[in-house]
Amino acid sequence: MLFREKNIEAQWNPVAACKRWQKTAKRGRQAFEKIFPERPPAKDPSGFYDLCLAEIDAADKFNRQQCFGSMSEFIAEVKRLQTEPTTPSEPPFNAEVYAKCQRQWLEFVIRSTIQEAEIKMRNGKDRLIAVPALVLLGLGVFLIPRALDGERATELGLFQWQAFAGFLLCFLFFGLLCKLLTGDNRKEKDLKPLLAIDAPK
Repeated sequence: MLFREKNIEAQWNPVAACKRWQKTAKRGRQAFEKIFPERPPAKDPSGFYDLCLAEIDAADKFNRQQCFGSMSEFIAEVKRLQTEPTTPSEPPFNAEVYAKCQRQWLEFVIRSTIQEAEIKMRNGKDRLIAVPALVLLGLGVFLIPRALDGERATELGLFQWQAFAGFLLCFLFFGLLCKLLTGDNRKEKDLKPLLAIDAPK
């Protein structure tokens, strides 16, 4: 589990994360100001105004804190904001809704950040698995006629039963590798080490 956690951490790119959140905050602020020329609006029955404001303020906070050195550092800062909501940069329609929306959005940020890193890690693993899987498939196909014809097996210096056993083993291991390729490793228990990161005091 510790090795897996380190592999997930290794997928983090501090420079890319910094640029991504700077762009998110800038575009989010521009869109917010266009959508809501009156702040706060006269009505906000769905809480959409407070949600948008809460997301933008949190993104601005990430950029001010420069908490992108590692995934653990970033998640710790996100968790801190869950307990210490940001001060609204614009008057909220409803302060309680603002804080609640921000906590929920921050939880989504934590999980999506970890799962995005896990997908990158799994894609790299899949590429490594695919090569031997294709080799085994090709070897298994090559052995099929030798397993069915003793004379053709003899041409390779094999007994027919050896060719047949080789064919079975190739497809057995090919099936196991395919299961690894298609298996979903993103289980809740795998997220627990990073989800358990404490917020900075």
